[in-house]
Amino acid sequence: MADTKISALTDGVTANSTDTIPAARSGVNVYVTPAYIRTFMLGLNNVWTANGALSSGAGPGATFNGTWITGGSATTTKPYFLIEPTGTTSTGWSTNGTALGINADNAFTGNLIDVQKNGTSQFKVTSSGRATFTDSVFAPNGFWINGNGGSYTIGAAQDGFIVRDAAGIWGIRGAGTTSPGALSFYTYGASPPSAPAASIARLYSDTSGGKIRLMALFPSGAAQQIAIEP
Repeated sequence: MADTKISALTDGVTANSTDTIPAARSGVNVYVTPAYIRTFMLGLNNVWTANGALSSGAGPGATFNGTWITGGSATTTKPYFLIEPTGTTSTGWSTNGTALGINADNAFTGNLIDVQKNGTSQFKVTSSGRATFTDSVFAPNGFWINGNGGSYTIGAAQDGFIVRDAAGIWGIRGAGTTSPGALSFYTYGASPPSAPAASIARLYSDTSGGKIRLMALFPSGAAQQIAIEP
């Protein structure tokens, strides 16, 4: 490259692998390529701080506003943001697109996600797919559990499970999926629950004559006693 002022160079718009980029190193003029820069950046132990301390209305710390990938195959429709070790392949992405994807290698046994508050985990997903919540799960439109043998762990101590026993049949377990479990009902007072919709029966408990009883309520509003405290 002939000696030319940087101000006189033509804007290349994009970087090509064959580009030579002038640099000064310890008083010596050298050149580097985009490949050198990429290798150097990947080798840094980076801590990235975006926008620093924000004032009200200043906007987010960082914005990623590119177009999400959709419409390819399960292999080519990569997530917009993908966390995946070098050498690990992923071929099962949604062709409708994915915002954030995480794909660990087969030997990984840690947490895929661990959201913490002041050093204490609040929500995590293990490499085996087990999700643990420190507090309750709020699902205003209902909670769905799917899959053969699927289960949902209740509580950080993992001492309660909702387990799929068969199609449309769910069971309660204790400290493990083969441990005993039970349902409990806090007694209703003077006002029992409302009648369920058609084709549904509702279980609840109340008191009668100072004794707890288990009741079944039907769409007609009729209640049937199942059992009563001795």
